[in-house]
Amino acid sequence: MEKTFCFLVVAFMLTTFSSCNTGPEKVSPVQKTDISEFFGQWTIEIEGGSVGWIEVRLSFCKGPAVS
Repeated sequence: MEKTFCFLVVAFMLTTFSSCNTGPEKVSPVQKTDISEFFGQWTIEIEGGSVGWIEVRLSFCKGPAVS
């Protein structure tokens, strides 16, 4: 009976200590160079309670327009 109790206590302690989380790993910040996550439609709150919309998309400029 005493051996079973000691075994259960040791098993409980091992389970408890092995399941402890030491916290999140530190990840160094990396500057993002990809702007594709900003493409799409966005909602903008304007002072005074108004709401505006903006669409961000990729377009290639061929140079200044000539008249």
